[in-house]
Amino acid sequence: MRPLWTAAIWCLLVTLAGCGPRGPDVQMVEGTITLDGSPLGAAYVDFIPLSSDGLSAVGLTREDGGYVLNATEGKKYGQGTLQGEYAVMVRKMIPDPSDSEKSVLASPEQYAVQESSPLRATVVKGRNRFDFALSSKGSGPKAAK
Repeated sequence: MRPLWTAAIWCLLVTLAGCGPRGPDVQMVEGTITLDGSPLGAAYVDFIPLSSDGLSAVGLTREDGGYVLNATEGKKYGQGTLQGEYAVMVRKMIPDPSDSEKSVLASPEQYAVQESSPLRATVVKGRNRFDFALSSKGSGPKAAK
């Protein structure tokens, strides 16, 4: 009788191990954001999917301009996002000098809005790196993968 109980417990454990929350197959996404050649720290980096089967993701740059994305939807909060095409937005907010309860945009506006941001990224299987060199002069960004 004991071997039967042991087998039953093992089957139950194997079944339960496969029933945990599983999320989407996110891919690692990281990179660096610079503005006019200097690291842009404390800026939000948003990846917005260009198709309905994508997964939004966001990161916050460190002082050195580096960021790591984290998926914001789905069953799993993970590093990165799904494979696919993304519009990329970058925005840095600082306290409004005239009203401490408000914030103002401290990075070029064109990169802060999906419709005007020229930044794009194609996430592929595996580790992805997207470095964006932004310009406050309006001449457009330089992006490297």
